[in-house]
Amino acid sequence: MEHEPLYSKFAADPEFRELLESFVVSLQGACESLRECLEREDLEHAWRIGFQLRGDGGGYGYPEISLAAANFEENVREAGQINDSVRHDADVLIELCRRARAAIKDPRR
Repeated sequence: MEHEPLYSKFAADPEFRELLESFVVSLQGACESLRECLEREDLEHAWRIGFQLRGDGGGYGYPEISLAAANFEENVREAGQINDSVRHDADVLIELCRRARAAIKDPRR
């Protein structure tokens, strides 16, 4: 199922556009790193990626990413291991990041 692009609350600000573009490009690498951490069951690095995305998501005007990252972080901390719930929260976070990348390429903007 295709989801709508996720726009930053700063998307209409032309002065912020270049920063937004850099951020959404960086999301791909963060998501790839997160997937690798899950495969290796590297809890500490997975948590760090969630922590970084929580701060960056809010700072770049993507509160949905920030909230999903906070949920992921909390779940990682509580679970103490990579389990199905942690993987689910990671999938939610990765999907939001994918949608944010799509928004920057949308021809309507």
